[in-house]
Amino acid sequence: MTDTRPEQIEALFPVDGPHTTESVLAATAGWAHLARYLAHATHRTPTAAPDLYGPVTALATGAASTGQALHQLVGLIDRCAADATLRTDSLGVATDPMELALDASITTEDAANQLTEAADRLAHAADHLSRLYHHHDGPDDDEG
Repeated sequence: MTDTRPEQIEALFPVDGPHTTESVLAATAGWAHLARYLAHATHRTPTAAPDLYGPVTALATGAASTGQALHQLVGLIDRCAADATLRTDSLGVATDPMELALDASITTEDAANQLTEAADRLAHAADHLSRLYHHHDGPDDDEG
């Protein structure tokens, strides 16, 4: 039986859109849930070397896409910072809204760069994992 969950996610969030504020919020909430699921699921599975290649490759792709999304969000944050109507709430110490937005931009850009680097490292790890397998002596073994 083929697992259709990836196709279901693709149907819910087609790459070509529509892209709305609501769909972005829903996609990021779903991404956070899937990341949490993986944090639990990878505690003990998969255990065979060949089965590790797929998840590491997918996480490398996901990290690269997340880095790209963060880079794009930096541009949107910068546009907000330049908007003369931008304000801040009255909680805590009074702060210039443009200063807050610019700090968020710098911090998000740093995170995006780190994710891009992580994606490259994961792709390198996946290259190594693609070469691994387990050898078991048995009746179908060609070496005996």
